[in-house]
Amino acid sequence: MSVDGRWDRVRTGARRASGFYRAVVTAFMLLSLLVTAQAAETVTYYYTSPLGTVLATADGAGNVLGSSDYRPYGSQALGTPEQGPGYTGHVNDVDSGYVYMQARYYDPAVARFISTDPVGPASGNPFNFNRYDYASNNPIVNIDPTGKAACPGEKASVCIQADVTDPSRLSGRNVVATEAVASAMVAGKALIAVRKTDLREEKVGFVLPKSDGSSEVVRATNVSTTSEAGRDTATANAPAGAQAIIHGHIDGKSDGVVSDTKTLGDFSAVSKGLPNAVVSNGRVGVNELVNGVPQLRMLQGTMSPHEIQASQANLNRVLKDFENTAGGSGQ
Repeated sequence: MSVDGRWDRVRTGARRASGFYRAVVTAFMLLSLLVTAQAAETVTYYYTSPLGTVLATADGAGNVLGSSDYRPYGSQALGTPEQGPGYTGHVNDVDSGYVYMQARYYDPAVARFISTDPVGPASGNPFNFNRYDYASNNPIVNIDPTGKAACPGEKASVCIQADVTDPSRLSGRNVVATEAVASAMVAGKALIAVRKTDLREEKVGFVLPKSDGSSEVVRATNVSTTSEAGRDTATANAPAGAQAIIHGHIDGKSDGVVSDTKTLGDFSAVSKGLPNAVVSNGRVGVNELVNGVPQLRMLQGTMSPHEIQASQANLNRVLKDFENTAGGSGQ
């Protein structure tokens, strides 16, 4: 797939109408498309740009079947639009000329969505004041995986926020890692990482201020851990002056940077006023509250497509715990 040599495989049957297809995405971009039918299958490989736009297709023998190119906002500069994956991996609708982007349709001819963003505008966010704009008006760097707003000006693989449907219910509260705290989280990740070869327990640490104005990670010693029914937890008492919490998910066992799906999980600390960082497979993300909106922001590395989807669902679920209050319900 894409210019670094990776590729996507598509299996298609001669009688497509009698079969079905299933798309798999990475960072909400095309990974593979499987089509089965009641006829002999053929294999088609899709080659995409780093943003997921389909640039060429080839058969199983490597023969190029077609090529295309797109202008920054998605109008086609080479080739003729075909039904199926195209601009940033989203599906072309050749009858209308629009691109289907999950929550709504996008018109590449005018570089705008044809309907408003279903996620309401948030206080202090100038990027989503225009409810029709695409990717914060920066399509060279950004994509819009779902047709809904994410963190201002960021890719979904780097930062996602809960979908806000009623801005009037937001508390406006902020629990955000400062630059010094975020730097300390990345610098101290090795103290907290739980690798496959380590003891299979989560680790916890705290970000504490230093006399020179910077911050550092100090590993906690009074940690209580549990592991049951696929859930691993670790808790510790925060020392006086703690600026944030940082903990390690178990590499190869935990669900990446994804928080617990049934409780406040990693947002329990946020509800108490402390940003909560997670270390997983060499990456660092931090759970925060921005103007009352829960968000997961990657400080180092990116989220996988599964992590994006699962974390988005979690953010939407915990949003209610932070609405119309000075903080979450905690646990």
